[in-house]
Amino acid sequence: AETGASVNNLAQLLQAKGDLDGAEPLCRRALAIFEAGHGPSHADTGTSVSNLASLLQAKGDLDGAEPLFLRALAIREAALGANHAKTGASVNNLAQLLQAKGDLDGAEPLYRRALAIFEAGLGRDHPNTTIVKNNLAALMRVKGSSAAAEPPPPKIEPKIECEYDKLPSHQPVVMYGLKAADYNGRRGRLTERGTKKGVTPERYLIELDAAQGEAEEAEGKTMQIQPKNFVQRLFVTRAGFDNLEDMLGNKITLMIMGIDTSEATELNGESGAVEGTEGIRYVVRSVTPTGEPLEGEDPELWPVEETVVPQGSVVTLLGLKGAPELNGRRGVLVSIDHDAGRYEVQLEAERVVRVRFRNALA
Repeated sequence: AETGASVNNLAQLLQAKGDLDGAEPLCRRALAIFEAGHGPSHADTGTSVSNLASLLQAKGDLDGAEPLFLRALAIREAALGANHAKTGASVNNLAQLLQAKGDLDGAEPLYRRALAIFEAGLGRDHPNTTIVKNNLAALMRVKGSSAAAEPPPPKIEPKIECEYDKLPSHQPVVMYGLKAADYNGRRGRLTERGTKKGVTPERYLIELDAAQGEAEEAEGKTMQIQPKNFVQRLFVTRAGFDNLEDMLGNKITLMIMGIDTSEATELNGESGAVEGTEGIRYVVRSVTPTGEPLEGEDPELWPVEETVVPQGSVVTLLGLKGAPELNGRRGVLVSIDHDAGRYEVQLEAERVVRVRFRNALA
């Protein structure tokens, strides 16, 4: 954790000096360290996610910042509570982002929520309360309203307008199931949604990492790929285990590095139909805190129902029998019930569904 804090401090220094490009890899490294050391749902991880989101916003990557601000908010709500000052800060950050994107109607209830949190927890005269009040007043002037700074009686749970189904910009992925088999197993990062929302088949633009043996110049090639042909590289834990350790008692950091569908293919041949994630297994490997595979460590195959992905991840719902109309929908994983083996996934501002681990694919 101390290393993560040091890396984060250096990133903040570079950002303050205006070196945003130099700060970004350090922010990402700090986040990876916090995720590995504290877990994906820890409050310190939430702060690191928020720092990265703020940096991307400063660089003008508003679409990349939005899912990160949303993830930071979800982490803080779960770890600290809906009325904590840091939760209020996340709500204010999200409001500022939406305002920057021109979504003034979406920003207003968030500013009002943040103001209510700060007034209740810090007092009406606290500097943070004043900042949010000024933000709200400025927004209302832009909207042309005379009812600027005095909000109505606060409601702590307003509607948050976000694209819950949008996969995060810069998310590391691995490709599989492509007809161009040479690209199966290739790693890369999502850069943007390659098709407009609602257009099918949906595609994402992926910037490829250089393959083993290729020159560095090969890195950066882009491809448009459907979500069914890539899996997110996420830090994971095994259901039923709080921490996995090696023989020396050191915590093992694990990450999804691919998908194995051979068992699903066999089941499909036997029964004629495979539902949801049946027979699908994640290829999981031991990695460094920054996500690089450790040499000499063999990969393991984990069934989806035994694999726990981080809170704040965007997942795809599959194999739901009670609500088949939701199959194929994506949403943000907002909470994890380890004892019951369930996720809560937010699909829309006012719709959260509870599903088994096996019904959510990374």
